[in-house]
Order: sequence, then C-alpha cells, then structure tokens
Amino acid sequence: MEIIIKIITALGGIVGIAIAFNTLFLNKLNKNIKTYELYKSLKTLSSVNHPNNNLAEINVILSCLTSKKLTLKEVKWFVNTPNAYKYIEQFGRLNRYIEISETEDSFKGRYKLKINRFVEFGAFFLLYLIFGGVSIWLLLESFVKTNDSTFPLLLMFSIGSFLLALMFLIASSAFSECKKIIRNFRLID
Repeated sequence: MEIIIKIITALGGIVGIAIAFNTLFLNKLNKNIKTYELYKSLKTLSSVNHPNNNLAEINVILSCLTSKKLTLKEVKWFVNTPNAYKYIEQFGRLNRYIEISETEDSFKGRYKLKINRFVEFGAFFLLYLIFGGVSIWLLLESFVKTNDSTFPLLLMFSIGSFLLALMFLIASSAFSECKKIIRNFRLID
C-alpha cells in the first residue's frame, strides 16, 4: 500500500511539473503572437503618408511594449530596421544608457567617455556591497544578541538593507545588459 501511495505521489509531481512547463510555454507563445500582431499594426500605422495623424494610436500600441514614449522617428527606426523590434522593450528600460545610432542602424552607448560609465557602474556596485554587508552584519547581530526588544528592529533594518542591496545590484547589471544588447544587435546584422 505504501508503494502505491509513493507511486501516485511521484506521478502527481511529474504531472504537476509537466502542466507548469506547458503553461509557461503557452504563455510565451501567446506573448510572441501578441507582439507580432502589435508589430503588424504598428508597421501599417507608421507606413502611411501622414503617420503624425496616427501618433495617438501608435503611442497606445507602444505602451503595451515599452514604458518610454518614443518619437515618430524612433518608431520608424524600430519598424524599418531588421531585428530592432525585438529590442524595443529593453530599449525602453535602458534608454538612459543606450540610444539609436541612425547612421549605422544599430544601438550605441550614451556615454561618450568610458570613465563616466565606469564611475556610475562603480558607484552602484559599491552601494550594493555596502548595503549587502550591512544587511549581513545586522542579520548576524540580531541573532547573536538575543535581546527580545532589539531583535525585530535589527531584523527589519537587515531586510531593508538587503532590499536596497538588491536594488543597487539590479541597477549595476543594467550596464552589462546594455553592452550585451549593443553587441548582439551588431551580430544579427
């Protein structure tokens, strides 16, 4: 009887994992289909004789893909440049660090000097290390000092420092993501 229960449990776990992967695959497929439909409608709206008349509808379509308000020139670039449309979401998130290079039909970094980019990356990474270290120190301190009145306070500050450390880690990872987008877009051409 025990073996049957274990077999049923194992089969239930396998079926659950299969259903989860199937759901993830279908969601990704539906997102790709929806993005393609948005691209088709965006292409037709921006290719008419006077696309300025359709700017409101173009902005509504783009709001489904990116948070950045693109100019009509940028919309046309994304529609007419091969494979650029794949990167429109990342461009919206990382527009502080990358811009469109219309002469080469590619992306380029906004920083003119590498030292400026390195200083900003260094600042974010240093803040990540500081808040991560403070978080670990406060967490250890809260467990070592078992005073009931200070434990919740130290634990709360530890969690807050940890969240700040994660925020700065994500901000510092934007630089490597921009580099990857610039490099990958050039490789596709």
